[in-house]
Amino acid sequence: MLLATVHSGGWANRLLTAFRYYASLGAVADFSDNLIIFAYRRQAICDLEDDAPYYLSCLQGISELRKSEALQTVCAVELSEGKTSMRDIETAYKYFGFDRYEKLDEDHVIGAFNSRLDDAPKQETEMRQSLALIGKDKKSAKIRDVAAKTSQFAHNLPHHVLPLTFS
Repeated sequence: MLLATVHSGGWANRLLTAFRYYASLGAVADFSDNLIIFAYRRQAICDLEDDAPYYLSCLQGISELRKSEALQTVCAVELSEGKTSMRDIETAYKYFGFDRYEKLDEDHVIGAFNSRLDDAPKQETEMRQSLALIGKDKKSAKIRDVAAKTSQFAHNLPHHVLPLTFS
């Protein structure tokens, strides 16, 4: 009853978000950091690989709520090993001005990438990383292939270098 009287932007919203993080990992707020880590790892192993970014996001959320160095370290290690969180995936979509939940055609995504690449070639690495995350999320080999292609800049480099001579 009390939760219904509190505005959605207040503490009740934060409380419900925290509850969702814990519940998604099969944990409760009273668990120690080590039990939270155990719950995260078991959930990531036992559930579908497609859901792994969601569980990492839950762990990140709990680590921020608790301000736990142990949980933050596990998150950092997971990210350094190439795992992605929902935050990373959503940021990749936003990079190109998309919403993750809208229906997107592969060619539209690739077209947006090519258009941005033409406008800002110095940001190519970041663009390709974002495109690769979108390709992985959409299970699109076509998008992942475009993301994996070698830089346009590298294609424009000469294949041989002429020696400099000074007279």
